[in-house]
Amino acid sequence: MVVFACCIPVKGAKRSTICDLQRETFDFIPNVLYTILTEYRSKKLLQIMQFCGDDNLEMLEQYLNFLIVNEYIFFSDEPDRFPSMSLDWRSPHDVTNSLIDFDEKTSHNMKLIVSELESVRCPMVQLRFYYSPSSQYLHEVLKNFEGSGIRTVELIIKYDDLLDANVLMNLLNLYRRVSTIFVTSTPKARELKHEPSGSRIIFRKEVVDSPQCCGTISLNNFRVNVPMFTESQKFNSCLNRKVGIDSRGNIKNCPTSTETFGSLDEISLAEVVKTKSFQKVWNISKDMISICKDCEFRHVCTDCRVLVPGEFSKPAKCKYDPYSASWEK
Repeated sequence: MVVFACCIPVKGAKRSTICDLQRETFDFIPNVLYTILTEYRSKKLLQIMQFCGDDNLEMLEQYLNFLIVNEYIFFSDEPDRFPSMSLDWRSPHDVTNSLIDFDEKTSHNMKLIVSELESVRCPMVQLRFYYSPSSQYLHEVLKNFEGSGIRTVELIIKYDDLLDANVLMNLLNLYRRVSTIFVTSTPKARELKHEPSGSRIIFRKEVVDSPQCCGTISLNNFRVNVPMFTESQKFNSCLNRKVGIDSRGNIKNCPTSTETFGSLDEISLAEVVKTKSFQKVWNISKDMISICKDCEFRHVCTDCRVLVPGEFSKPAKCKYDPYSASWEK
């Protein structure tokens, strides 16, 4: 039996998952099937049957049918010719993503911010507005990214009648680095796609009016893909190589954090991100965190190290219990 390299089982306390990193989906599987897929991969069918025992052959047949139909496994006389996928994670960027906060009193020097982000080779930025900025102000902010080394920009803005779909589509027409605009506190959830770029405007009912609104853990936020899965093996799935700039220009691991590493007007990002104190949270992986280490979702779940009761506690907004495999209401 050979498990497709992109299909990786993850064991939880009560049940397991098998993550298809190519299709970016997952299925739940019982823990006994996790054992078969990991300890008996590359074994002959007869050996698997002996492990299960005569009384469980019908169950084994059901498991194998499930795995074959969903294209998780295949059979080969030369299983050693199909090695497992490497789970090493590497990045050429000193910082892989940045989160920048804005409120109605913010006076960011965006030219300086973009320059500093370029100095650490940051390719992706999310701009999080806790109010409804004017269209003119959005233009003033976004024009600073034109011609820069930053490839992707996301916006989170609060709903306002003046920021209708036509205004937002015009932003996508003018600023091709903008990949997604999330509009929060909207009366009706919907999604619009910008052609031909594929950029999107996503209207959500959820309220995002302060830094405390982040850190929510839910099935809708899971990301089943190679970068997420491999990075989470040894690094923090949220804060690794992230830079946060709060609404007052302070440098943080995340804008929600209370710990600051200085003001962007006084110290460079390149200096900050090289310090051991700033990088400390980068190396807190899910396998080190209480409860999370027993969760079948740990390698597809974004981890919040800011809103936690203790350094190695599970995220405060996580309502999932891996020991009962249930979500709190």
